[in-house]
This record gives sequence, C-alpha cells and structure tokens, in this order.
Amino acid sequence: MARAFPAASWQESEWTGDVGRHFSKRQEAFRLGERLRLAGSLGRLARDIFNAIRLGETSKRARETRALPENPIFLERTPIRSKTAEILLAIITLAQTLPAADESFWRSDFEEAMAEAKSSEKPVLLYFTGSDWCHWCRKLDNELFAASPARELLAKRVVPIALNFPQKGKAPPGQVRKNRIQQQKWKVKTFPTVILFDPVSRRELWRHSYLSVTPDNYLKAIETALGALAEPL
Repeated sequence: MARAFPAASWQESEWTGDVGRHFSKRQEAFRLGERLRLAGSLGRLARDIFNAIRLGETSKRARETRALPENPIFLERTPIRSKTAEILLAIITLAQTLPAADESFWRSDFEEAMAEAKSSEKPVLLYFTGSDWCHWCRKLDNELFAASPARELLAKRVVPIALNFPQKGKAPPGQVRKNRIQQQKWKVKTFPTVILFDPVSRRELWRHSYLSVTPDNYLKAIETALGALAEPL
C-alpha cells in the first residue's frame, strides 16, 4: 500500500527526478529573463512572473508531492507542468523577436534627420545596423542604446539615425535603396558601424563598431570627439 512522504523525506526528494530538472530549467529561464532587464517593463514583468513561480508555486508543489506515492518510478512518469513557466518562456521568446533599435529614439529617414540636426545645431550619430541578423548589433543595442539613461543623454546631445539592413525584407524597398546609398557614401563595410559627424560640413568626428562601455563613458567619448570641431581642418 502506498504511503505518504514524511516531511523530512519529501524535502530530500523534492530536488530529485523531474522536480529537480524542473527547478533547474526554471533557474535557466530566470537567467535568460535577466537579459530582458534593459527592455524595461517587459523585463520587469518577466521577473515578476518568476517571483510568482518561486513564491506561489512552491507551497502548491509541496501539497501535490506529499500526496504522491514514495516511488521514484511514479515520480519519473509524473512531470510537473507549470502554466506560469510556460508564460515566462513565451515572454522571453517574444522579447528575442523585438526590433533591435527603439523606433521612438532612432530616426530612419536620413534627409529628414539631417534637416533636424542642422536646425537644432546638433551633431549626428549615424548607426548602420542589421536588426534581424547582426549579433554584435543586437549586443550593442541591448548593452548601450536600449538603456534609458543612454537614450536620454544622447537625445539631448545628438540626432540619432539608424539605417537598418534587414535580411528578411522588413524595410520598404525604397528605404533599403536610400540606406545603401549612405552605406556607400560613408564606406561602411562592417556591422555595426556608428559614425558621429557634423551635419553642416559632413566632417567625420568618430567612428566605432561594437564596444562595451557605460552610457556615461560613451557620452564622455562623444564630448571628446566633438572637441575636434573647434580645431581647424
């Protein structure tokens, strides 16, 4: 006759079999969820759901597991499924398909952005990216450009333009042609490429690809590059 787990025996056995693997997968999902931290509210939602899994379902799991026979074979054939964990995985998957660049921050029309830069007397930060295929572009977005402090500081100092080169046909054909023209003019051969330049003289002040830097240090580098405008050509 099957007997219920004693309290001590249940605590020792909860981390075995499918139960242990379930918690390992949950921890892995949480580590992936941490990558969403820079995605703002979506990242916070993912962490909230994880906390609900950790705090809300542990007691439920205890009640369910105590009622099971003390039989490893039974545990092996009784996978524990969590609807909340499935929701968390769905959110992580959705976040990975989000556009790399924030459309409310980046301008996509080069000529309109140039007119804005001239009227506001701001330099231009021109970003050549491949949002759906370029690993280092997405890494630069997630680590620097997607951060709210970076966007706020950059918006005050430069006019940001992102020229996207997707491989899955997401950009209108006319826009792709215009982007290619700018790519040739600026002799861009690698992605990502970020160019800081003066909109009036078209003088290039700084060019970089992927780099790991904090928003504050990135702004300092921009200020240093802008110092070249005071120097004679």
